[in-house]
Amino acid sequence: MAETAGSLKYVIGQILDTWSRGPSVIPLISDISGEMPNGDTIDAFPSMVAPTVATSESASVESSSISVTQLIKNRDAFVNFGLTETQRLQLLTGQYPEQMVRRIVGTMKEYIDRDIVSYALTNLAYDSSATYHGNVAGDAVTAGDIADLIGRAKDQDGYNGEGWAWIGNPRFTASVHSNTAYVPNPSAPTGNLGLPQLGVLNGIPYFEHNAVPGGQLAMRQQIATSAVTVSGNSATATVAAGHGFVPGQIIWTAGLTTNVAVGSPVAITSVGATSIVYPLTASDGALADGIGTIYSASSMALLVRSDRLAYAQDRTSPTPMLVKREANAGYTMQLFMKYGRVGLAGGVWVLHAPD
Repeated sequence: MAETAGSLKYVIGQILDTWSRGPSVIPLISDISGEMPNGDTIDAFPSMVAPTVATSESASVESSSISVTQLIKNRDAFVNFGLTETQRLQLLTGQYPEQMVRRIVGTMKEYIDRDIVSYALTNLAYDSSATYHGNVAGDAVTAGDIADLIGRAKDQDGYNGEGWAWIGNPRFTASVHSNTAYVPNPSAPTGNLGLPQLGVLNGIPYFEHNAVPGGQLAMRQQIATSAVTVSGNSATATVAAGHGFVPGQIIWTAGLTTNVAVGSPVAITSVGATSIVYPLTASDGALADGIGTIYSASSMALLVRSDRLAYAQDRTSPTPMLVKREANAGYTMQLFMKYGRVGLAGGVWVLHAPD
């Protein structure tokens, strides 16, 4: 036990150092609360119980904007790392601890970043009329598209010019790199840790992270279908709630009897809580195999306002544990953090670009 305790102490020291080396998506786009008890909810916006939006917004958007989303707690993001006897001994000497911890802390940051980006996209930037989306057709982004999205975001009641940031997918960065609204940062930091500011987009700091949908298949916004029915060359896909897709967004499909080709994406006609309607040339009736996947065909950048998206955590650094492995000899290092999110609809806006 003495050896295990010493190993854990050394690992904790390495984790604290690694965690301090650079921010992730969370602190960039949110207000981070201090330590919390192990309760299930928290009122992160006591002064914003009944926020309002501009009267130009639709009634449905106003309704969603006045409800503070419940904080989700007790979700453990963890990475298991099996330790051999030799590796456990090396925890007290050599370079193994730093290499291992850099790897697993970086991986855990990725998990948390992807989760918060998914939450922001599907809960805070979604409504059935695409109010919080710009250039949903995913064509070439113009300076006007950028200015329009910023203008609509800031036009909401209670919003001002502070606390804004862009987080774009690398494909989105490539799309706007030559845009007159984009000014690159020639001294942007490099490396695997931290979230570099690559420049400014129409005066707002621009950061890059592949947790934002776009690019490779696994990083795309996507949703599984459980059934697809065709009527008059229009397909209605049944999907799970919280899909985040909006009307006008371009998509392609895979795994279905009749698919929308990758090279010929189509625009979504309409959406419901558990449905997505899109054009599809096929015979009327249910597809023989309606179990597949709908993929977004655009890359994205999120325009976020930090005081409308909060993140709370139980501790200020990851919590490591060495636990005995049941089926094998040795120990497993478990690294986890309990965290939660809360935000307001209209606190995140999405700008689409060619993939």
